[in-house]
Amino acid sequence: DCAIQGDYGVTDQLIDTIRNTGRAYIWRRALYMTHDNPATGIGYGNFSYVAKRYYERVWPDFNVRCHAHNLYLHYWCEAGMLKLFAVVWFFTALFFVLVGAWRRGPPKGARLFLAASIAGAVVVAVGSIAQDVMFDGHVAFFFFFLAGAGALHATPETASKPDNTAPPGKEPGLADRGWEP
Repeated sequence: DCAIQGDYGVTDQLIDTIRNTGRAYIWRRALYMTHDNPATGIGYGNFSYVAKRYYERVWPDFNVRCHAHNLYLHYWCEAGMLKLFAVVWFFTALFFVLVGAWRRGPPKGARLFLAASIAGAVVVAVGSIAQDVMFDGHVAFFFFFLAGAGALHATPETASKPDNTAPPGKEPGLADRGWEP
């Protein structure tokens, strides 16, 4: 309701140039950092330290220096193009693995996890354009939990095999696997 009326809606905040002057400034400085260090980046965990040099040229009083407010841009700044490609590949591969599992027909117990994993992957991948969502440990932990649960049920082995429980008394032991005490 707020986004439609324009009071304090997130939609309005994303396109409002006055409210987003800071974010646009951060992105511009981060792009300058990637221009100066495209292949290797500035080093993991160095964004705040290195940003000081780029910020002080134009807006020395600007104090938001913890991250680039864009996951892809932040990783490119800190670790270079290889990390950027790895993150884009991860989100793309995860999405296609999860959607492929959904199309194959997930097991009954996995439908909720798979649906939540697909939704979570899309939300995090898109939301990462306007914020570094992995900067918040709670978001990152929950995202990787859903991604792991979804990927676990997305493998063809678990999606297509019936329950492999052996009848009582016929459980395979270590001796069946070639191990002897």
